[in-house]
Amino acid sequence: MKPSLRSAAVVAFGALSLGVGDAASQELSLDHVVSQVVQTHPSIAAAAAAERGGLAQVREAKGGLFPSLVADANATRFEEPMVVAPIHSLNLQAPPLFGETLLQGRLSAAWTILDGGLNRAGVNVAEAGLEGRRAAFEATESMLIVAAVRAFGAVTSARVFELAQQRRLSAVQQEVDRVDREFQTGTAPELSVLRATAALRNVEADLATASARRDVAERTLARLAGLDLQALRDQPLAPLPAWADDQVSDRAGDLDAHPQYLLAKSQVSAAEGAERAARAQWFPRVQTQAGLVYYDAPDVSGTAEWNVGVGISYPLFTGGRRAAALQKARAERERASMASEARRIELENSLDVAESAVREHSARKLALEAAVRQLVEVARVEALALSAGSGVQAEYLRAEAELAIARGQAAQADAALISAFVERAAAQGILDQTWFEDVFTHSQVPDQGDLP
Repeated sequence: MKPSLRSAAVVAFGALSLGVGDAASQELSLDHVVSQVVQTHPSIAAAAAAERGGLAQVREAKGGLFPSLVADANATRFEEPMVVAPIHSLNLQAPPLFGETLLQGRLSAAWTILDGGLNRAGVNVAEAGLEGRRAAFEATESMLIVAAVRAFGAVTSARVFELAQQRRLSAVQQEVDRVDREFQTGTAPELSVLRATAALRNVEADLATASARRDVAERTLARLAGLDLQALRDQPLAPLPAWADDQVSDRAGDLDAHPQYLLAKSQVSAAEGAERAARAQWFPRVQTQAGLVYYDAPDVSGTAEWNVGVGISYPLFTGGRRAAALQKARAERERASMASEARRIELENSLDVAESAVREHSARKLALEAAVRQLVEVARVEALALSAGSGVQAEYLRAEAELAIARGQAAQADAALISAFVERAAAQGILDQTWFEDVFTHSQVPDQGDLP
């Protein structure tokens, strides 16, 4: 697929957000973020430029298979009169013409008809380089999509965690106000006030950490996608779409078509071409040539003549350079071949890790969502018991802290699951625009609303 046909990769990934606006037009979704990254990131532009350079390199190499045609002209002024045209015979009855200014034009053609396969090997090397650059483009695009998912998920979870700490701060502040009123009326000990105040200061510290984490995440996302930082800070995130894993379970990637493996295989092909080029040095080089030369000078009628010829060259002694070059090329081809097999093993390992990560984060997401629901009820019961005078303040404060942590962890698990799902597609070698459109674009977006 040519760079001009590669549109921005699309993935409809949203974010679990708390208290965001309902207007979809005001929400930032990952499909927009990915589009921005793929369209504006310097590395994708560099990869596209490298691919264009590879195409030009192939055309340049193929040019060596065709005859060359060169035209040149020159004018020369001599101190003493010079023969205007070549002397082909000595005729005293018609002496050669002399002049101080010589005008000469030349049209020459040459064609190498035998070079031991050197030019064809150069074409093979260039074509292998082009395939490698195309694979590098696909790998770069996949890498940027994964980076966009991670950055978007980091902002999502950071915002959720910050809002969870804000809610915790509000709840603890209410507890501080309550025990302070009871202390003033003599119905609560000073220890309760001190404990609640200490918990408040702890929440303020956690909130500062959450705010700093969100700030870093938003700066990273803005820088990656080329977004305005302030606009990003003011913009809510789109909700997370649902998808069924069986949508892609039958689309396991073929590692032989994986961009990273194709890149390694292109290096093998290039090394094989270089080996053929080194072997071609052991064959003679035969070249034909033809030319048309025109001679002229002031006050002299011009004359033109043609010439044709064939030449053969073969280096009889190179001091061992040809043999060394061939040995070097063979060693490089063996190295590239073994490196490609090692790369395949790495890709298989990466796929195993990615499969495991999807299962891990899926189970973790379900468990943490259940934990949030249970901790919401625990905090509610502890608050009611405390207001009724039968509860324990320390238990209530601990319940609020655990709830805030669980909310943040649930948001992180949600983002981590999407990241793991996308990274598994990257490990399978199927992470492209079509994959995203098939899996996410038509997915339903659940009404997640607000966290309990």
